[in-house]
Amino acid sequence: MPPMTDRTVLGLTINPEFVQCEGLEKVIGNAVGRLRARVVATTPSVMEPSDDTTGGREPPLDAGAGKDRLLDRALWGRRWLNVRSAPSFAPRRALYEGLAFQPPEPDRLTDTEGPKVAAFLAELKRQGVETHMQIMAAAPPCYRVQSRGTAPDAEPLTATGKTVVPRVDANLSLAHPDLRGYVAALVCDLVENYPDMDVIRFDWPEYPPYHPDSLSFDFSSHAVQRGQSLGFDVQRLRARLVECIPKLKTLVLERSAANAAAEFNLEDPQSTEAMLPAVGELIRYRRALVVDYAGFLAGSVRDASNGRVGCFLQCFPPPLNVLSGFSIGEIDPMVSGIGVKLYTMHWPMIERAYVERLLDFAGGDPEPHLAAVRALFGTSPPGSGDLSSAVYPRPDQPHPATDGLIEGKIRTAAAEASHANLWGLTHGYGPVADVVRRFRAVHRAAGGKVHINRYGYLGEDKITALENALS
Repeated sequence: MPPMTDRTVLGLTINPEFVQCEGLEKVIGNAVGRLRARVVATTPSVMEPSDDTTGGREPPLDAGAGKDRLLDRALWGRRWLNVRSAPSFAPRRALYEGLAFQPPEPDRLTDTEGPKVAAFLAELKRQGVETHMQIMAAAPPCYRVQSRGTAPDAEPLTATGKTVVPRVDANLSLAHPDLRGYVAALVCDLVENYPDMDVIRFDWPEYPPYHPDSLSFDFSSHAVQRGQSLGFDVQRLRARLVECIPKLKTLVLERSAANAAAEFNLEDPQSTEAMLPAVGELIRYRRALVVDYAGFLAGSVRDASNGRVGCFLQCFPPPLNVLSGFSIGEIDPMVSGIGVKLYTMHWPMIERAYVERLLDFAGGDPEPHLAAVRALFGTSPPGSGDLSSAVYPRPDQPHPATDGLIEGKIRTAAAEASHANLWGLTHGYGPVADVVRRFRAVHRAAGGKVHINRYGYLGEDKITALENALS
């Protein structure tokens, strides 16, 4: 394989717990010294080991599908463990006054370990690295993916008025006013507490399409009101979607899932309208809600920092971003960066969720359903295995997504972006050779702008392999 060229701009996500465990010098030595990272993202939280009853698992379980996940870099001597988190700073309470969501209280962990986050950012800046603070876009307290709060009217709802549990994501309704109030307050807090922060990076600023039932989000009361203000007859849309269910079932049964998928092109709105007009309108409605929320996020960062701090949004890859509502072309002018996530260990999990829902819905042989889902989403090559292959890969198992599928998603996204700094986001989870393969594929398609999530999956063998690839 030829080495990477000088056009490489490498980013890494490094959570503070690795600075806590390994020390500042070693972490920056690996990231900046060996891998020559020019962007580093972290989070505004610190952690410590916890017992099984009070702690969340690190690494996360991904709704149970990722129960075999192990870290490559040990935390407190373990490759997985239960942990307790605390904010790395003391929130300014007045910013959150009257909101349904409140930040967690700082505690002794904040006092003893929290300053290490500011020190990390300061040293990265001293070495010329662009610093990002990553938070969750719609899951208060937004510090980490493992936990969130809620309120009685904050859950996103389907067209039939239900929420969906369990889900991989924990997003609330993007239209909820107290969610927006909380996020705006947190952005102000981060700007005040971290002067060495260059960019705020939002994860899941959309309606994640992990679970098929969540595709008809969002008919919560606040989303309905917001949609009406954006020009949609949301109540009529809700009724049309309920009426559409028998037609969808007939479509799957009579045309077969594979033939229906061939006609149903998520990248072509006209094909959606021709087959299922209500679904086409739903896609437009969700897109309007997400674009509206993206504008809110970008505006919050701009206002809090007087334009000094950038706004970076991470999204699902095409065509899943069509289902999530994230319109790359419309959001592109609002932000300083967009990251397209190629987290390929999730893709078989998504395939299985949709096939199982199709089996519940229409029955039949799972294999045609699987072929249809793979053709529609472009997540695995045709004929790459039966339903037993649609599982979350083990740490030693290569991911089924081919280079062509990975590169195609980045190039489709790049065709929609006009000015934003579009990045390909790859993941460090998996065996060494496969991590390097996927890194190279993203690098080729993204013009050298690759961000790796996360440092915890980059053991010494992977760092050496990536170091060699970059030399």
